[in-house]
Amino acid sequence: MVALLAIWAGVAQTAGYAQLVINLNTVIGISGTNAADVDGLGNPVNFTGYALNTGATTLLAAGSTGSSAFDFNTGFADTFDRASGSTAGAGNVFADLKYDSSGTGPLLLDTNNDGSFLDNTPVTGFGLHGDTFITFDLAVIRANNSLAADTAFTLTGIAGVANFTGHGQTSAAIIVDGSQLAVFDWQEAPPINLVSSYNLSLAGTARYVTFVGLSGLDASNWGAHIGFGNVQLLAVPEPSVFALIPTGLVAALLFRRRARR
Repeated sequence: MVALLAIWAGVAQTAGYAQLVINLNTVIGISGTNAADVDGLGNPVNFTGYALNTGATTLLAAGSTGSSAFDFNTGFADTFDRASGSTAGAGNVFADLKYDSSGTGPLLLDTNNDGSFLDNTPVTGFGLHGDTFITFDLAVIRANNSLAADTAFTLTGIAGVANFTGHGQTSAAIIVDGSQLAVFDWQEAPPINLVSSYNLSLAGTARYVTFVGLSGLDASNWGAHIGFGNVQLLAVPEPSVFALIPTGLVAALLFRRRARR
């Protein structure tokens, strides 16, 4: 399947078909938009809130079709507790800005993992405090972009500690329909690890994708400011789209790929 998608990318470029790219910061709104002001049933941003310290946290707006909940204390594959129940974020998630309990500022991530933010420039994305989450409704996003209801996506981006040193340990996760898709743990103690990249697959059946910043493995929310940068959904073409591409062109690309090997 991965090989077919790689071939599709070459075919699409050669034949003039552009792959749809959806930037999730713009799904929230213009720069500076607080997702807590635009979330709700039937909206691209379904819900924002904070991770509970006991039991499962409901990740969806009331009345949502389907369900999504996760226990951030015991639900991860490694069973580690990453939430402290902090309400400092109070559901605030800002497009293109970092957020902490005292205010906002440019979203900076330590993209070279050198322990300093002085040599980095702001990135687009969204920022949130530890133990805060944002849930996107893929059904609404598909409909708003005239995509088939079962369109699959590739989810790409970077995630990390935003604009702050002295935090100790901080974590984040991506949850899809109540199941762990990815989890990230960062620390300042050597080896320094303050940012991670990801390239993930979302099936056509996926409905709700949740991004959550977490207090971390030290159970402290101090300085737990998290950013998700350059977050993109790349729509995976339906199989029927391949029928639009001349058979000879696909064959030629396959032949060239084999020849290079």
